[in-house]
Amino acid sequence: MKPLNLLKFLLFIAVMWGMATNFCLALDREFMYDSADRRDPFLSLFTDNVEVSDLEELSVEGVKLEGIIFDPLQGSLAIVNGEIYRISDFIGGFEIKEIGSNFVKIAKGDILYTIKLPSDETKTKTEK
Repeated sequence: MKPLNLLKFLLFIAVMWGMATNFCLALDREFMYDSADRRDPFLSLFTDNVEVSDLEELSVEGVKLEGIIFDPLQGSLAIVNGEIYRISDFIGGFEIKEIGSNFVKIAKGDILYTIKLPSDETKTKTEK
């Protein structure tokens, strides 16, 4: 083998060895997600272990509509009191009847309530 080819070969082996060593070291480390007070995007939005007992005595004033994911084709979602709900789900004693683009209709017995998302103007006025 020519000295130049031998040098290239040894350099290639050294680079490959370094990459393989780095890769193996990276596999030993466990990745930890730092949420910084945000929702972890890798966790499911739906949980099976929701405890309803805390919400049984909820009044309509205690239902805070925080957001809506509006999808009329596949079913909209409502974010109420920090939890995600679909049509027919229950929030305390209230059943979600309809989810619109900026409102949610809930019912308790025969009484139907409409809860609207706060508008940007309302937020601005209350924040001042």
